[in-house]
Amino acid sequence: MKLLSVNFNMETDKDKVFGKVLMMDPLEAYEFSLITGADYMVDPIGYSVKGRMEVAIHRSVFQNGGFIYTPGLFSRDIKGKLIQGDSIKTQYAKHPELFVGKKKLIILDVQDNSCIEGAVYKKIVNAGLKPSDYLLYKSFNNGSNNEPLYEYLASRLFADKNMITENQVPWFNQNYIYNGKKINGGIPDFSAFQTDDLNIISGEFNIDFVSIQTVSGTFLTDGKPRKRINPGYKLIIGEAKVSKSSVSAATSQLQKYSSTCLPNELYYLIPDLEKSDYQESGVFNIDANYCSSIKTSVLNHKIDVESQKTDSEWISNITKMYLLSNLEFENIVEFIVQKLDLRNGVDITSKDLVEAVCSSDMAEISSFVRKNIIYREK
Repeated sequence: MKLLSVNFNMETDKDKVFGKVLMMDPLEAYEFSLITGADYMVDPIGYSVKGRMEVAIHRSVFQNGGFIYTPGLFSRDIKGKLIQGDSIKTQYAKHPELFVGKKKLIILDVQDNSCIEGAVYKKIVNAGLKPSDYLLYKSFNNGSNNEPLYEYLASRLFADKNMITENQVPWFNQNYIYNGKKINGGIPDFSAFQTDDLNIISGEFNIDFVSIQTVSGTFLTDGKPRKRINPGYKLIIGEAKVSKSSVSAATSQLQKYSSTCLPNELYYLIPDLEKSDYQESGVFNIDANYCSSIKTSVLNHKIDVESQKTDSEWISNITKMYLLSNLEFENIVEFIVQKLDLRNGVDITSKDLVEAVCSSDMAEISSFVRKNIIYREK
């Protein structure tokens, strides 16, 4: 609680059931759940939004330029037909209460894998309070699950630098051959990035978010543009660990990510680490007063310009999908049918979605979205 209140000036309140809680705006709470896996207490099981809106699990640059799609943001039926997925618009239709009013963040210390959601839900209901007002983050008593918390802190800090972020980053799970050398797979915990196409849409929509996935919730905003100020492409990769005792494992992973010559900057996300012998990486850490900070690396590392060009295009295509998901599903099908000159939308597949998105530039997508988006009434 001190970490969140000190670094982001979050308001605290005294709850009659749980004592001290942190108060969050609806989208702020949503992004906290999206990154950390915290549960909304809408039912005795809990409802987390983490992992619901995947689009791809590999980057194009590691797949010979190909786009490997995964259902999530949009889904498909047993015959391969494109259907609605778990976009924020779909989640809003199921649980509109998640996006209204301040949310109370409860942080409880628990035993590993402790299933306390049911007991927490019962306490809320018995007190005559609204379960949907509460968000539960479980901190295991050995600290083993707090990596996502550090990912969230880093995400907020880099968002303040006008970058947009993603955790559990699409990378590559298999081996990757680069310059004749085989690199073992892995998934970075965190990334922050910027592209020119993100500048385009932030000039037309209120893209004032921490996570790239929250672009799916643009329809929840007031629609007023917020111009980003970072031109060009930049990619930052981070590896989170709960303590500096795991710094060697983090170094091994960061060296793998660096060897692809794709990221511009690398960071340890380790709270008690002040500096490292691996000078190509910067450090995100937390001091004794709970203030988090970012220290940049001493040395730059080699960049592959062509790989970055491919990756910039891939990030733009991902962003287009999140932007499209703000529309009614019928509008999305309409866009695909028009773009690919199809007869109707009966047999639209995820392949058609990918083809339509990848063959459209950001200006075309944003124009269609601007024409058809319906902003939520306040």
